[in-house]
Amino acid sequence: MQNSAGVSTISSAYRAGKIGFDHLRTGHPETRRLLHRALKIARTDLPVLVVGETGTGKNLLAQAIHNASGVPGDFVAVGPADLPKDLAESALFGHQRGAFTGADRARPGLIEAAAGGTLFIDEILELSETIQTKLLNVVDYRKYRPVGAAAEKRTTARLVVGIQGDPDRAVAAGRLRSDLLYRLKGAVFRLPPLRERGDDAVALAREFTEQAARRKGLPLGELTPAAIDAIRAYSWPGNVRELKRAAEVAVVYAEGRAIDPRHLGLDRLASQPLGEADGPPSLKREDLERWAYAKALERTGGNRRAAARLLGVSEATLYRRLGSFRTRERE
Repeated sequence: MQNSAGVSTISSAYRAGKIGFDHLRTGHPETRRLLHRALKIARTDLPVLVVGETGTGKNLLAQAIHNASGVPGDFVAVGPADLPKDLAESALFGHQRGAFTGADRARPGLIEAAAGGTLFIDEILELSETIQTKLLNVVDYRKYRPVGAAAEKRTTARLVVGIQGDPDRAVAAGRLRSDLLYRLKGAVFRLPPLRERGDDAVALAREFTEQAARRKGLPLGELTPAAIDAIRAYSWPGNVRELKRAAEVAVVYAEGRAIDPRHLGLDRLASQPLGEADGPPSLKREDLERWAYAKALERTGGNRRAAARLLGVSEATLYRRLGSFRTRERE
């Protein structure tokens, strides 16, 4: 089916007011095929691996799979920021009283909280080999052992795992257990970045500006042709998450006027001869990405935490990318 913006959707009888496959809008043929496959897998209890850059919608796809499965339990999502290294094992698997200093009582973990539902662990590469080994037991036997416990427990939670990078490279680098990857490879969904999804960025920008205007009670102007060109030219390193934030800010800045590149923070990418623009000297992805990070820091007065939120990336990713930009500048 098509929505008013001409974006194909997959209708879902499972939504019931929650994130469903009808929320994952795309006109990109490869992404549509991926969503159709994911809808079929959703009706099973198989573990799932979702691969994609930050902001591509790994969490949304995991929620859609959960809601389409029809299981009665909750959807529980956890990322690196929620799992400090010294507490990650206890947070996931729970612990017995006296298992470690300060464990004055037994506590259930997130796996138990997701009983009868889905546990989505984003960026599994941040987890230790010990935890990955315990997750292997969850995938293979639906069993786990709380920290300090003598006996194993059974789990009815379905496991969905998110990875930003190439999982095979992660195995080669020693960041991911190969046997865990092999168990997850039966249902792998690689979400393409927004820059590879054709005109999805333009259609989504229209949708996000409409949503923001309704939510904030503000008038809405149309995207100008220059804004559309800039949206197409930009690489969107933060993907859909970054686009959504840019659209929300644009609605506030435009105040009902037509939305042009400057409202989106893309004024340097307006459709004009490059010699007359004040933007980067080329439209290569690395130049645009460097510019996007600089623009975010400029907008937030150098506040890196706020800049990371604006870009839709983690602070760790922001620091890592800034470091890579400085390294390339020195070369």
